[in-house]
Amino acid sequence: MKRPRSEQETIISYDRELDQWHYYSDIPKHNRKWRDLVSETHTETSENGDITVL
Repeated sequence: MKRPRSEQETIISYDRELDQWHYYSDIPKHNRKWRDLVSETHTETSENGDITVL
């Protein structure tokens, strides 16, 4: 299910105490771009194979 642009989001945040970056996005184009750089992932895919949440 495609969400309206006004409801789509990509969040990249840094936790200084843990010295870790955190990535969340429900935009398939962004997920394809960042997929190889993100470790320890939870992914959800649509029926056509798009990564809907990474």
